[in-house]
Amino acid sequence: MFNIHGKTNHHFTLVSDANLQIIARLIGHRPHSRLRDNTWIKALGLLFGSHTFNLSAKCAVQWTDKLDHLLDGAPINVPGGHLSAWSPADVDFLVERMQSCNSVVITIYGVVQLSTDVEQVAKEDDRTHRYQIPSDYCFAHLEVQF
Repeated sequence: MFNIHGKTNHHFTLVSDANLQIIARLIGHRPHSRLRDNTWIKALGLLFGSHTFNLSAKCAVQWTDKLDHLLDGAPINVPGGHLSAWSPADVDFLVERMQSCNSVVITIYGVVQLSTDVEQVAKEDDRTHRYQIPSDYCFAHLEVQF
């Protein structure tokens, strides 16, 4: 998992390699009297070979586990349902659902496997860390592992 102290609406490079770049776009909130933003990963951009792939968490006022909060910059259709998958014909690349919604594993064969879930900022985390999350936005974001 990544815990990034960045700036709201800025980008942060997670991986920079000759074969792969993974760039995160951050969302955040700066409570009154704080010197820095609390930030979370809103979107990922993957650059590999001559290909790009974008994945982002949709904005949501209220969170529901029943809706898919994932969105790709150039729409693809990953069928709903556990272990359904999508892969382009000409690229060694796979997007596979790990749950019926909000959880995918992205595989770039021979390069990286990335697991991501869309989450909201939990009420307990908000209380514990005093994020002071506004009541009109749930900060849907990506939890990322690779």
